[in-house]
Amino acid sequence: MTNFKTILNNSKVRSFGKTHNSHLLTNLDSIVEQVLQNTYQYLSQFRFDAEYTQKLETAFGNDFDGEVANQLFNAFAEDDFSAVPTIEVVNSHDINGANGAFSITTGKIYLAAEFIHQNAENLDAVVAVLLEEIGHSVDARINTTDAAGDEGDIFARLVQEEIISASELAVLRAEDDTATVTLDGQVVEIELRTPVLNVLDVKVYISDISASASASASEKYEAKITFAYEILSPFGIIPTTGIEVKYDYYVSNTNVSTAGTFILKRSQENILTLPIPDDDQIYDFNRTLTFNLKQSSTTTYNVKLDSNPNLYSGTVTIIDNEPLISIVKNLDLSEGNGNGEFIINLDKIPPQNFNLYFKVEGTAKWGEYFATKKGSDYKLTYQGYKSDGITKIDKVKGSFSPSDSNTNGVYSIQNIPSDQDIKSIKITVEQVNDEVWEGNETVTITLLDNQKGLSDGTNNLSDGYGVDTTQATATVTITDNEPTVTLETVVNPTEGFGFGSTIEGLGAALNLNGSNYVTIPSNNSLERSYSS
Repeated sequence: MTNFKTILNNSKVRSFGKTHNSHLLTNLDSIVEQVLQNTYQYLSQFRFDAEYTQKLETAFGNDFDGEVANQLFNAFAEDDFSAVPTIEVVNSHDINGANGAFSITTGKIYLAAEFIHQNAENLDAVVAVLLEEIGHSVDARINTTDAAGDEGDIFARLVQEEIISASELAVLRAEDDTATVTLDGQVVEIELRTPVLNVLDVKVYISDISASASASASEKYEAKITFAYEILSPFGIIPTTGIEVKYDYYVSNTNVSTAGTFILKRSQENILTLPIPDDDQIYDFNRTLTFNLKQSSTTTYNVKLDSNPNLYSGTVTIIDNEPLISIVKNLDLSEGNGNGEFIINLDKIPPQNFNLYFKVEGTAKWGEYFATKKGSDYKLTYQGYKSDGITKIDKVKGSFSPSDSNTNGVYSIQNIPSDQDIKSIKITVEQVNDEVWEGNETVTITLLDNQKGLSDGTNNLSDGYGVDTTQATATVTITDNEPTVTLETVVNPTEGFGFGSTIEGLGAALNLNGSNYVTIPSNNSLERSYSS
């Protein structure tokens, strides 16, 4: 275990007051002990870093003694930290106002008591300083001359797997981190860590915002916001516990702004997920969610925003989870030859059960499904299908009759299920061959939204779907199979049949009075003959 001790000039740290000295010493000892444990974890893992050699060269140059370096970090990997220098806790002014320092003359690391106390709840900041000073001590062991710039800071960042940009690296390599101080009456040169400002300034950005279906069973939709940040304070570091960032967001159909907070962490991806309950059973066209970051301040940090509003505010479109429904004609019908069909399509699986409302109109006469009366032209049945378009859904199957409507003449398919992967409903127009000539007739179905219920008559605005207004109506044509009779020219009329080539003349000539008749064969023409 590395030895450390607290050495405070005049038996106190000046800014804290003498009455708190005993408690402070105990507190500092325990903090430094925990900081050491955390620091050892980084050191023990560094030897196994895939970029171990590259990181050493980045921090200490290309001329260091690789054998000595490997001995040091091999020992650290085996939890042997005897090579870590003795640590002394001193007053900050003793080390030129720095947070930490290393002296090659004394072979010791010095940590400022004030800095430790200020970061009692942010041990990562102290760990970063200690790693920097250990980096200075490593440089003294593996290099014959001091590496360029602040090699300790570079080493500390790389060991903590932080990414250093080219511009940052250039600044660090140009930095002069040396100073001359007097410790225990001895003039020594130290490499030091510049103090971190007490108040941390952090600029927070929105780097991405999106919306998608939620994996949660209780929530139907969610927005996901990804953040980036920039430390504005020199040598600043976000504490392990993170910093609180405030925000608000607004969903276009709610007219309500919701405020909240999230914890911004360092050295990890920061993502905020906002669950958006969508159990209103109302189809909403193209809702939007607008998210805004907020500036805020505490005694230890300030959250700042960029001047570009696109970096602190973002909007995303929310696709509603209720289905948009349409209807098309699939087949016309001819009497005596098959049935007609409508297809009702859902653009997505419904999130909850719902009732579908529609009207049935047209020139054809709709018959009751059971006990169909003479003169009816068609009957209606329906069948639901899964998204493959082949598998039938037994829960969505039945027939309609004219008497099923409510007082407004509206019909419905009740309790269309949300758990059956339903994507379409086929409505079959079943033919009734009535043997009566009527000409071509029509059946028209119009989908309805926000209709009154069939049972209690209450307004059912939350009906669980929307209607595509471009495909809300479809018509099936029923082609009649009874013939239309026409009379061609009467050829060579004879005496007594002298009424000419008109149907009136033929009727008078034939004198069809119940005992006379005309035989009409079932073919495409009428043979002009009669008998009596």
